[in-house]
Amino acid sequence: MDTQLTGHPATAWMASLGQTLQSGATGVRSVAMRLDAWLATRARRGDDLAALAAMSDRELRDIGLPARGMELVPDWSRNLPL
Repeated sequence: MDTQLTGHPATAWMASLGQTLQSGATGVRSVAMRLDAWLATRARRGDDLAALAAMSDRELRDIGLPARGMELVPDWSRNLPL
């Protein structure tokens, strides 16, 4: 039997408050975990874009990416061969 029985009104109110706070904490934890995952994905994307920016046209073609399509990437600053 998991049900808590409280006899006094003050203890019933405190038990209800405790349950409310626990469910709120569960929601906050869920939001924090989603935010952490989003921030990790964002950082990984930044690292990937920096790695692509450092590649030459030849290296991009070697991995199957067209160099022309990289203009969509902001701050694309590769050194182009002369």
